[in-house]
Amino acid sequence: MSKSITIWAFGPFAEIAKKGGQQYLKEGNSDISVINVPDFVNYNEMLQALEIAIQHGSDYLPNIALMDVYQLRNFMEKYPNNFVSVNSILNGEDFIASAVYQVSIDGEIYAIPCAMEPVGFIIN
Repeated sequence: MSKSITIWAFGPFAEIAKKGGQQYLKEGNSDISVINVPDFVNYNEMLQALEIAIQHGSDYLPNIALMDVYQLRNFMEKYPNNFVSVNSILNGEDFIASAVYQVSIDGEIYAIPCAMEPVGFIIN
């Protein structure tokens, strides 16, 4: 039976998702035949759509949503029942500890830590 996956992303993340999805489909190693990556006007539109989808139930949610860690934590804390732990498929020790911490709550990892944003300040 053929399945589809929907990925919500914006900007360069959407382009990466589209290219990665095309490559995945070319490899033909699963029963997934379609990968949908809708075009959002801007990042805030995607976040608003995700908020509405969460409020209206799982039929409207994407399979994967790519966003920055600050928005992810906001969604995880606001809607804890809408996220699934990936501890069973992801070894947190394969990543930088601070990156894993940012995508975890109570020791459970809820996202793949795929990027880090450096934070710094100048003391004069």
